[in-house]
Amino acid sequence: MNDFRFNDDAIYGDNDLAGVPRHVFIAEARFDQVDTWYASATVRFIPDGPWADYANTERAPGYETVQLTAGVTVFGDFQLFGSVENLFDTVFISNLSTVADQSATPSAIYTPGQGRAFFGGLRARF
Repeated sequence: MNDFRFNDDAIYGDNDLAGVPRHVFIAEARFDQVDTWYASATVRFIPDGPWADYANTERAPGYETVQLTAGVTVFGDFQLFGSVENLFDTVFISNLSTVADQSATPSAIYTPGQGRAFFGGLRARF
């Protein structure tokens, strides 16, 4: 749990610090068949997004994403792998630029998160 806040500040009082969500939960379940193959599922859950401004007038929404990853050893020290990021194509805000008071001067401060994406490759050990 993050509990970053101002402490009796003249302008922001005891407001929460902007840009930092209070809770971030990341969980992974992984199965490894050593030197043969592996598979994993990862969940990232932000129940309430961070405040966008130090005045605590606007908050980014929370979100959850799911990732799946797998790999297989093809021979010796070579492994093929692939993953699906954001499996359910969740629309979310991945980053924001903090401002003093978003309600007083609205700004374009949000960066969208990546939609569903596929990655793959070859890993080699030498």
